[in-house]
Amino acid sequence: MKVRRQARNLVALGAVLLVPLHVAAAGLALPGDLPDLQLHGFVSQGYLLSSANNYLAETSRGSFEFSEVGLNFTLPATDRLRLGLQLFSRKLGPLGDYRPVFDWYYLDYHWRDWLGVRAGRVKLPFGLYNDTSDIDAARTAVLLPQSVYPAENRDFLLAQTGVEVYGFGDLHTLGGLDYRLYAGTIFLDVKQQPGSPITFVDLQVPYVAGGRVLWVSPLPLEGLRLGGSLQFLRLDIHLLAPGVAAPILFKIPATLWVASAEYTVRDFVFAAEYSRWLVKGESSNTAIFPNTSTTSERAYLLASYRIDSLVQVGAYESLYSPDVDHRGGSETRQSDTALTVRFDMNRYWIIKLEGHYLQPARPYVVIVHPGIAATSVNRRFLAEAFLRRATRWSDDTAIRPVDLEPDAPARSRFSQEILSRSVAEVRSYWQQRIFSGQGLPPPELAGDDAVVAYVASHPGAIGYVGSGARLNGVRAVGVE
Repeated sequence: MKVRRQARNLVALGAVLLVPLHVAAAGLALPGDLPDLQLHGFVSQGYLLSSANNYLAETSRGSFEFSEVGLNFTLPATDRLRLGLQLFSRKLGPLGDYRPVFDWYYLDYHWRDWLGVRAGRVKLPFGLYNDTSDIDAARTAVLLPQSVYPAENRDFLLAQTGVEVYGFGDLHTLGGLDYRLYAGTIFLDVKQQPGSPITFVDLQVPYVAGGRVLWVSPLPLEGLRLGGSLQFLRLDIHLLAPGVAAPILFKIPATLWVASAEYTVRDFVFAAEYSRWLVKGESSNTAIFPNTSTTSERAYLLASYRIDSLVQVGAYESLYSPDVDHRGGSETRQSDTALTVRFDMNRYWIIKLEGHYLQPARPYVVIVHPGIAATSVNRRFLAEAFLRRATRWSDDTAIRPVDLEPDAPARSRFSQEILSRSVAEVRSYWQQRIFSGQGLPPPELAGDDAVVAYVASHPGAIGYVGSGARLNGVRAVGVE
């Protein structure tokens, strides 16, 4: 099928999961009467190729920047006490850089089936699959549905440092109830953006708390799981802005919830999840950083089937609307249709092939303040400006990018063609950078007229509008 560059984006992913014999499941006998230390590990290498725009990495020409390696250790100290940790390293486009980290570590005391306690850096039980998202062999797909499990946000969505209470209650003829409750914090590194006029002083997560409850069905409906997850967290960012003497405190309280359903019958697995994330921004200086409030909507439908011991196939449809208050047609949301074939070559080798089909966008015109002398801008420079990686024009004037509202057709096209991301992915990008203290997004204005007025009244401003907009007091520039 021929795909027009400006209309659709096809993404092909290939992944090879290698689990060497001596690492996959090895037991190390310790001296004396100590229990065996269990070692497990994996190495995976992927290749990504997209037909048009980049996806997660520089994929329009193909990329091998899709690598993961993990090694975990488990020590059952007693019948009830267990210790564990995992070393993990990855490279996914600009993320990871192969830097090894302690992915998780814990001390687990299992007192009864209905009550246990974990402490350390413990995986977050959010949705059906977040706490197993680091186990590639546990699923058919290469990528979990990105609306609910965004790979770019893995570093702060996988685990929290604190405590967790968990257990399973047998309800006899009514099935069973699996619960997990947790509270703690998340440690994130603050990285300064080169050339940015904003200086990040520090970033703290005062709290993250929540839980998950899953009901497990009894016979004859064995294999059904229904439940929900809820999470509360807050980020406190202290930053310095030009012309402001006192540090600005920007608080980001967030509430995340997801409703989940999964049914496993014979060799089939069916799953569906619906989620909303409410993220607010509370500023101590609203003249510089205004208060914000956005609720995003996320959902997917998934099915997989094991044909035989060698082959599994799977598919899902994933939808993400960045702002439920500006929900529109396909131009305002990320729609991702994925198909996967998995080959279990033997006990230690897995090969996966996966394709993604992304939805379309519409035309736009780039506009600048009349004081900007340029008649055209380089596509890469334009992307750097809107991602706040470039902060100055050639005459040293500060660049002031401005976005249209999320459901504007022009924004979808601009995001795909210039930023090589859907609007949903751009929102996820800024969510990640805000959560990690690396930057704040350009302002979002409702309608072409508002963007034109902003660009006309702010020296150094640059924006985009629909192709039919009235360009009063601004200049249109070409894109090279």
